[in-house]
Amino acid sequence: MLRVTNIPRDATLESLFSALSCALLPDETDITIDATIVPSCSTEDQHNTALAKYFPRVPKYLEPLSLSCEDIQIETDLGDLTLDKTFYGLTQLYPTAPGERIIADIIAVTGLDGHAYGSWRGKGSLARMWLHDFFAKDLPSCRTMTYGYNTKLRHHSIHTIYDYKLDMLEQIKKARVTSEEKRRPLIFISHSFGGIVTTQALVKAEEALENDDDPDAHAIYQATKGLLFFGTPHHGLPTEDILRMIDDKKHAERADLVRSIGQGSEVLSEELRKFGYFAENYKIYSFYERQKTKSIAITDGNAARSGDYIIPVDTDSAILNLPGVNETPVPVDGDHSTMVKFDSQTNRIYRTVLSYIQQLTTSSNGVAEHDIPPTVSQTDSGRNTSKDLIDAINQQHDESGFSGEIA
Repeated sequence: MLRVTNIPRDATLESLFSALSCALLPDETDITIDATIVPSCSTEDQHNTALAKYFPRVPKYLEPLSLSCEDIQIETDLGDLTLDKTFYGLTQLYPTAPGERIIADIIAVTGLDGHAYGSWRGKGSLARMWLHDFFAKDLPSCRTMTYGYNTKLRHHSIHTIYDYKLDMLEQIKKARVTSEEKRRPLIFISHSFGGIVTTQALVKAEEALENDDDPDAHAIYQATKGLLFFGTPHHGLPTEDILRMIDDKKHAERADLVRSIGQGSEVLSEELRKFGYFAENYKIYSFYERQKTKSIAITDGNAARSGDYIIPVDTDSAILNLPGVNETPVPVDGDHSTMVKFDSQTNRIYRTVLSYIQQLTTSSNGVAEHDIPPTVSQTDSGRNTSKDLIDAINQQHDESGFSGEIA
């Protein structure tokens, strides 16, 4: 899956297909495109976004994305379009029901070395991405988004958790500008390290009014109704396995990031203590893995989970166990990676997740008091999408290049 941005608001799906096809070579007439246009998450952005898939192979003009390029630009009749594989920032996954009030914002946050889209895709033959494919049918009145951020461990970036939480809050603020949007119920679905970023962002949001005079950030804390944590190491995790894939000399900052969530981390403990002051305001569901995960092994310089079986995040760390907190522990018959990959709408854990979110949106009193204007809703209902599994773009770009999320 690729993300296409800078699409004019009045562009039709047909004009988008034409624009993306204009760069195909004469011998690429067999390549077809499947796409869905969705609104930009930022209300200040006067453009739309699209999720696009190419099959049965990757066109020549997209080959740079399989290398080091994170995005490319193409000149089209619609203007300059940008295609990227990273999904950094917020991305809405499907159009909400036209003319209906959006009853909640759902934000999914992935973990270390994960991918904002690919990390949530099932392992079955259809490779369904449940936040996109299933929620569009089961939660059409919810605006479901992913938050993507650069957590590649073999990378020159020097981000800290502090950087991640600040950026996430800024992105959410841009997506919730009107008074109705600021009051709209907010639900987080977080996997592993993403749960740490989420809790620390909420700590920052809770303190924002007093410390930073930032009412928009504080509104995020106030609007949050529920938190679904999947394998989040709230109390730290053993880091030896992860550090095995990092060259401490080349990527010292990334190694420091990993150590910051290790067992006995004072920073992690302090932030969790602050979160505990107000966590009772939320309904929390803590999912913990019940299958072991293969440890990381390095072969010819490449990392893969092919070593001995370990438990990356044990139950004691995955459950908050804070006094007075309304927390529901949920065991998952999956390992650290597959626990957030659901192949069908009948999957037991998916049905549990859906039930919890429906309870949160039904019981919440934070629904907007004014109707939302109709959003752009365009889907390609006439095309055959049964070839998703052979979509070359999905195979190459959905994951970070590592076989399974790290933490």
